[in-house]
Amino acid sequence: EYEAAYSRAIGDGQADLKISLKKGDVGYNASYSQNVNGLADLLVGLDENGAYSTLSASKHVAEGLDAHYEARARATLGSEGRPSMSHALTLSNKLGYAQLLHGLDEKPRLKLGYEFSVHA
Repeated sequence: EYEAAYSRAIGDGQADLKISLKKGDVGYNASYSQNVNGLADLLVGLDENGAYSTLSASKHVAEGLDAHYEARARATLGSEGRPSMSHALTLSNKLGYAQLLHGLDEKPRLKLGYEFSVHA
């Protein structure tokens, strides 16, 4: 078995390369991540399964209310599999959250949740 990794700052971001050999199978992952103008975090990469990306951003909206957005995408190499994409918007406060989710092969849905603390 063999594993190697290399990381380097490029511009305002970070490039990472990982290569492995396990049980005769070669694995690799090359990625680049960057915070874009202090607004969002971006990650793009390529691994043995295909190309992928993630974009996420958080913002304080008002007193006690925060918003978080995340989008993910993946495309396989060759003709195997279908591309996937999903995104979610979450609004939260100290009592709970509301999350709107949607993906390529699914209908939009709303998740509601709450938070509580138990002191023993």
